[in-house]
Formats: sequence, structure tokens, C-alpha cells
Amino acid sequence: LTPEAIQSLLDNITDIQLQKLYSFLPEDQEKSKENLRSVLYSSFFKRSAGELTSALNNGGGFTVSRALGHPYEGEGIAAYLNSLFKEVNKKE
Repeated sequence: LTPEAIQSLLDNITDIQLQKLYSFLPEDQEKSKENLRSVLYSSFFKRSAGELTSALNNGGGFTVSRALGHPYEGEGIAAYLNSLFKEVNKKE
């Protein structure tokens, strides 16, 4: 996730989607776009996202999907994201 991609996401997100993302902020942080941006730009988040990307691109898709309770749809980031999108669309 580049800073530009994060900024584009935050600029184009709906209020409902924003409220869902706020639920992932630490409890002691005010629920604001600025705090969300701060977390998304943090070195911890970047490192964690890199580790997830590496796992998904190196044969760990099944393990990641199972560990996070999502259906497995194949290896790689695209397959994992497609699985998440299908799951979200079922719930809505």
C-alpha cells in the first residue's frame, strides 16, 4: 500500500465503510480519518502488511485463510482479496 493508494482510499470511502475501519483503531484513539491514516502509515502496519503479502505470495494462502476464518480460493493476493469481496457481498 503506497501513501497515494491509502490517501485515495480515505478520500473515496463511504461513511459506512469508514465506521467499519474505525472499529479496528485502538480503543484509546479518537475515531478520525487522521488517526486511521496514522495507523495505516505506521511502520508496524507496513511490516505486518508485508508479512501478509509474503505469506499469500509464497504458498501460505490456505493457512492464512483458515487462520482468519475466510474461505480459501487459491494462492496469491488476488485470490485472497476475491475471497474477501465475495464474503462481504454475501453479508450485505
